[in-house]
Amino acid sequence: MSEGTKERIIQEYVPGKQVTLAHVIAAPVPEMCEKLGISSRGAIGIMTITPGEGAIIAADITVKAANVELVYVDRFSGSLRLDPLKLDN
Repeated sequence: MSEGTKERIIQEYVPGKQVTLAHVIAAPVPEMCEKLGISSRGAIGIMTITPGEGAIIAADITVKAANVELVYVDRFSGSLRLDPLKLDN
């Protein structure tokens, strides 16, 4: 981008299903975990889905398919957070 020009991004949502964000933080730093108020025992999964009700479906599928704990789900914002379950040794 040349000097003096600005980049403009317009984002629009249309009816339907959309995963806006799906991210796994494999090894979060302890400081971040502390600020989020979560344990630092492993990876963190974060998703944002539209429409928001899709988060309920994603949460159901994920906890049935993987060894994870559903920590947070919000059907209004479409956000959910997953943590790995502690493995018994």
